[in-house]
Amino acid sequence: MRRGFLLFTFAASALLFPAMAQAANCTVSATGISFGTYIPSTPGPTDNTGSVTVTCSAVFQVVNYTIALNAGVNSSGSFGNRRMGSGGSFLSYQIYTSAARSTVWGDGTGGTATVSDSYGCFFCVNQSRSYVDYGRLPGLQWSAAPGFHTDTITATVTFN
Repeated sequence: MRRGFLLFTFAASALLFPAMAQAANCTVSATGISFGTYIPSTPGPTDNTGSVTVTCSAVFQVVNYTIALNAGVNSSGSFGNRRMGSGGSFLSYQIYTSAARSTVWGDGTGGTATVSDSYGCFFCVNQSRSYVDYGRLPGLQWSAAPGFHTDTITATVTFN
């Protein structure tokens, strides 16, 4: 039996604000997507979700940010080739921005989309917003060897 699990790492960047404005203090966290035990003879896809959470504290400002996901460490840089690996064996999968699983969550290139948000803070302390990432592992992937298959996706949050 094959098991799939997706790990997230984080990178965040912030733009400098004018001297009058106080920059928001933000953190980013995520939960990976676990596809559980994969059975290659299942013709339909296996779907599951994870999340990316942005938590900010700010005073008298609008908090704006964009969340981008990279293609993963096993993809050779291609969003069309996201895959989880185990000892040279791979299972293809994808991450989407919605439950319809029609738009690939990426960095905005190659037909992928990012997720953006904006909200005003009068006095926000640890204001959290979570964004679901919708994973899909296609069925009938016979070539993957049994084992624990993983990939690491980096979420980059750009504050503007």
